Formats: sequence, C-alpha cells, structure tokens
Amino acid sequence: MGALEEAHPATAAAAAAIVAACECYEEEEEEHDILEVGCGDGEAPADAMEPAVRALLLGLGEDARREGLRRTPKRVAKAFRDGTRGYRQKVKDIVQGALFPEVGVDKRTGSAGGTGGQVVVRDIDLFSYCESCLLPFSVQCHVGYVPSGGRVVGLSKLSRVADVFAKRLQNPQRLANEVCTALHGSIQPAGVAVALQCWHIPLPENLKCKSMQGWISTSHSSCSGVFEGENSSFWNDFSALLKLRGIDMERDNHSASLSWCPLRSHEGPRLQWAPQEGHNRWCDFTQIHTSSL
Repeated sequence: MGALEEAHPATAAAAAAIVAACECYEEEEEEHDILEVGCGDGEAPADAMEPAVRALLLGLGEDARREGLRRTPKRVAKAFRDGTRGYRQKVKDIVQGALFPEVGVDKRTGSAGGTGGQVVVRDIDLFSYCESCLLPFSVQCHVGYVPSGGRVVGLSKLSRVADVFAKRLQNPQRLANEVCTALHGSIQPAGVAVALQCWHIPLPENLKCKSMQGWISTSHSSCSGVFEGENSSFWNDFSALLKLRGIDMERDNHSASLSWCPLRSHEGPRLQWAPQEGHNRWCDFTQIHTSSL
C-alpha cells in the first residue's frame, strides 16, 4: 500500500481525468446520433492522462522518476491519445462530400453501375482496445453495402468510418454494430453488412506461441436493410464472397463474450441492479451481456 499512498496526488488527478472522460461519454449518449458522436474540441489533452500513468507506475512499485521511466507517462498518454482518436472524430465529417452519383444507374435498388449487386470491401486491417482490460486487439473488417438512390461512396471512406469506431474502447459486437449503423445512416443505402474477425492477445502466462495462432479469436457480424432476414439473398452473396477467401462467417456466429477477454473469462457472473416489471431485483449481468450479442 505504501506505493499507492505516496501516489495520492497523482491518483486524485487520474480520478479527475476519468470523471471528465465519463462526463464526455455521457454527453455523447445524450445526442443519440452515432454520426455526431465525438467528444469535440473540449476534450482534455494527452498530458491530462500523465498523472494516471504515474499512479499506475507507483502502484506497480516502480520509481516513476528513474531513468527509463521519466518520459513513460508522456509516451503512454500519447499512445492512448492516438489509439483512441475515434472519440474526437465524426462520421459525417468523413462521408460528407464523398457521395457520388453512379454512372449508368437506373434508380433501382442494387443497380449501381448496372451491376445489380453490392459493393464489398474485404480485409480492412484495424486495431482497437479491449474495454475490459485495455489491451489491444487486432481486427480484420469486411464491409458490404447495396447502393440506393443512385449514390455510391468512395471505397476508402468505408475503411475510414470503420477506423473511427475501432479507435475507441470496444468489444467486437458493439464495434460491428456501430460501423453498420454509421454506414447505413450516412450513406443511406438499401442495406449494410459488416463482418469482423478479431484476435485478442492472451494473458502472458498462457501465450504458447509467438504467432497470432495462440491468440483468442472471435467472429461477429451486423447487418441492416436488405441484408436482414433469414433468407436474405444479399447476405448469402456477401458470405459467399467471404468464403472465397476462406472466411466462414455465419449471421449468428457470435462467440460468448466471456470467452473473448481473458481477464473477464476469469470473473464469475456479476450482479447488477436491474428494475423489471415494477419491482427491483439483482440480475446476472453476464447473461444480459451475452444475450445482447
């Protein structure tokens, strides 16, 4: 406890930074517009995180003033600032001006360019931070959409929109949902399909190989519009295109959330207060979270 007690001023500053971040998150939730979500220009600079990093080092029993660690708080703050830049970006700023009329379109759904099909971009490489443990995880994203109203979007914008939400604290299913919702709302196509393959680094003591083969993997998807429905031909075409690359993506192929983060998988079911049907009761948050996936 000695190291933590000595870090009291830094801990207080870290707590203030966390409170500010939470307030910013609450403001985002109030907007209810995923295209506008972002903390904006008023977000605290990277150096506001430095006291929190110093508190962490002291909590580990380290001397934050020793050679080799003196600039670590600044470096870590800069890394997290850049790695979570999605909080300061808005989808509308990316998509606006990138919607184009498609030559040869006859105004019918899925007829852009006369192909009568969908636009698919595969193998978008991203990384994000696990919201449960803050460790990074790797993402390979595949996006498909069916143009409508004679409008298409520049292909590079699909990966940029996906990156906005990847550069936030995430879990795979919410990442897929947010990318799908944002693209549908900004492009206004007939439908959007998003498929994710994610790899989470295991706990160091469980890492048995140097390649990503030993990492914890999961696959998640989200869809809207014409991709919805059990017998959607658009979803079947989308998944068939992925299978050509050896990617087997089922619509409901959602791994249990508890098997995703190695730290959360060690936790037992968590109880959370959840009023239901006019009375209060404690319910199993683990089951709620898993079923929402």
